[in-house]
Amino acid sequence: MEVFFAFTLLLIALHLGGISGIIKYLSGVRNGAGLLVGFVSAYVFSIALDNIWVHFIGGESLVIVPIVAGVAYGVGFYFAARKLVTKAIAARSAYFSVGLLALFAGFVGHRHNLAVAASMLLLSIFLPFETQIDSTRISIGQN
Repeated sequence: MEVFFAFTLLLIALHLGGISGIIKYLSGVRNGAGLLVGFVSAYVFSIALDNIWVHFIGGESLVIVPIVAGVAYGVGFYFAARKLVTKAIAARSAYFSVGLLALFAGFVGHRHNLAVAASMLLLSIFLPFETQIDSTRISIGQN
């Protein structure tokens, strides 16, 4: 319960511009923050995908609450990461890394993680992370 509350507060701060307003003019910091937010997004998406694929491949019962929460928080953090990054590779690498970890987990553990890995790797390729805002350059020596 506390984790969802913390995620909700972080999403509100990111979408209202508090944190992104501070780092708006520093592209290196924006990409680092976008990478971290992308990792959170990829992680909660992987939780949702894990609960979906375990039902189809593992034969366990379908649990709706983690799927809905994972998709909702994943989408929220995805849009926050998309707003922060100035280079798309910064956010894509988070999804790719989580996909590789799921692939490794599929080989050593549960087989449904292979489907989670495939889904995450497809998300890393097809989610549109084209940057919406270029980093702002400030010239000190203006006339």
